[in-house]
Amino acid sequence: MKNFKLVWFAGLAICFVSPGGHAEEKHTFSHSAPPQSSKYVKEFAIDVDDVPGHKIRIVEIQRSYTQNNPEVLGTKVLESWLRGSTNYLGGTGPAVGYDTWIMEDGAKIFLEWTSLSSSEPTTTGSRRGTSNSSSRFVGGTGKFTGIQGILTTTVEFDTDKEKGYSRPTMHGEYWIAK
Repeated sequence: MKNFKLVWFAGLAICFVSPGGHAEEKHTFSHSAPPQSSKYVKEFAIDVDDVPGHKIRIVEIQRSYTQNNPEVLGTKVLESWLRGSTNYLGGTGPAVGYDTWIMEDGAKIFLEWTSLSSSEPTTTGSRRGTSNSSSRFVGGTGKFTGIQGILTTTVEFDTDKEKGYSRPTMHGEYWIAK
């Protein structure tokens, strides 16, 4: 039993001093995008038919950056593609989805998110509101392979097909898993 404890403690010590045992370097992330950088590319809505105003939607939003690009490990994000689904009753409810960031070097970063939104109808028939979400980095390509991390995001949006927007403010941290 004494030898077992010695071997166990020795193994534990190796984990803490080996290169694989060190924590990854964490980087902070913070960015706000102007509303003109995004557009609803696709939107499909279905009435659930249980109560008035209950809709399930699938959306695709493209965000292009031409200035003040967010950066990850010193590489600019050129555009992002958000794809998700909503379950809204009167403009309020949960949403889930995925985001793909396309980097200036051609690499991609993948995120998964969940959110809760609330909105009000506008005079044009669109919905204008706010969404609060949590995202996690789930992977990437190129130098972003193994990226992990967490973001919290607040998005101000309007679903108008002609003048709609999606303006996110994101904060969080990320690291590359070893």
